[in-house]
Amino acid sequence: MNKTIDTRKIAGECEHCDTPFRVGDVKCSSCGSTLPEPGVLTQRQKAKRDEELRARQEAARIKKEQQKLKTKKILKIVIPIFTIVIIGIVTLLIVTKSIQTAREEGIIYSTFEYGYKIERMGNNYKDTELYINEYKNKPIIVVGENAFKFNSTLKLITFSSNVKMVMDHSFYQCIKLEKIVFEEGVNPSFGQYSFAFCSSLKEVVFASTMSALGTAMFESTGVSYLDLPRVTVIPTDFARDCINLQVLHIKKETTYIEQYAFHNNNIDRFYYEGSPDMWSFVYLGYGYGLDNGHANIVAITNNGMIRYNLQSNETDVLVSATPIFNMSNFDIPSDVNGFKVIGVMGSGFAYTNIVNVSFPSTFIVLYNYAFANCFGLETISFPPTYILLSATSFNNCANIKTVYVRSSEINDKGKNERQTDPNLCLVPVIYLGG
Repeated sequence: MNKTIDTRKIAGECEHCDTPFRVGDVKCSSCGSTLPEPGVLTQRQKAKRDEELRARQEAARIKKEQQKLKTKKILKIVIPIFTIVIIGIVTLLIVTKSIQTAREEGIIYSTFEYGYKIERMGNNYKDTELYINEYKNKPIIVVGENAFKFNSTLKLITFSSNVKMVMDHSFYQCIKLEKIVFEEGVNPSFGQYSFAFCSSLKEVVFASTMSALGTAMFESTGVSYLDLPRVTVIPTDFARDCINLQVLHIKKETTYIEQYAFHNNNIDRFYYEGSPDMWSFVYLGYGYGLDNGHANIVAITNNGMIRYNLQSNETDVLVSATPIFNMSNFDIPSDVNGFKVIGVMGSGFAYTNIVNVSFPSTFIVLYNYAFANCFGLETISFPPTYILLSATSFNNCANIKTVYVRSSEINDKGKNERQTDPNLCLVPVIYLGG
């Protein structure tokens, strides 16, 4: 007997026993329960459908929230970066324009606090004079490190009171620089070697308002005269190897002269504003370059060979030789820097190679051993006045040949056989004794 095959489509499952049923079935073939009409969902199917719908909705909500969080994270990173980029672009445009303007003027500036800083000179900078004061109606506050280093055109630099800082090597080796002026009111700080190796530098005008100098500030420059401001410290190597330096003024406010500050120079006039007692309290660093053996020095002359020491009346000075004295002839002056030269210190020229010496009319005394053991001394010329001599003033000067006294008229009285000049006569001598 042949079995008939049911070709109807499966319409669903019985909600009671899960038995599949086909299109057209009215009763479940297994449990006999009434089946739903075609197209109508059972309660179970509805519940399943609703559950699937809720699951899809929840998954969509979670996905949406995750997307929001992801977007927030991305924006949190991107927005600051974008802001920085925009600010950078705007700043770059402004700076580029500013630099372009500065380049056109030959100097490159940057903003600094309430004004500007000179960063460096432009490639086409050719000026011979520089006045550091303002840029775009704002003050120039700082001259940057190496700003004008190796410049070959500048001859004059003037600093206004706006300048607060001159950094390291700012004007290092400006080979044609001749003069620097610090206007009144300026009081900058200085880095190292600010003007060092400016070989043509001859003159520096300091402001009375300045209170600081820089290390090696004028090392190996051509300065010949320095009248320093009222600073407490003269720094290390300040004017080292300034072989043209001849005149130096130091104020009484100075209490420290650091090592090698004036090492290797040709100072022949050194003036100290303070008293000898004040000088004795000045700290003098190793190799500082001035004679620290005499606290009452008011001047050093003749390329460092002669010094003058202030006396207690603070108007008169005594003269003596320094350790480097090598003069054969010396006409002692009557005054130095307004002080009257009245005599020679004890042992002032002892053991020197002097041959001829002439004393001024202001002389009144030659102390013990003033010219002792000057074996080459041959001629002494005195003024037509009385001078107090020690018995040892010319001790062991065996080669003295002629002693003269100058006179405005020919004087025959007192001549002896060794006298050769008819306008000179022998000196009157008063011995101090001992």
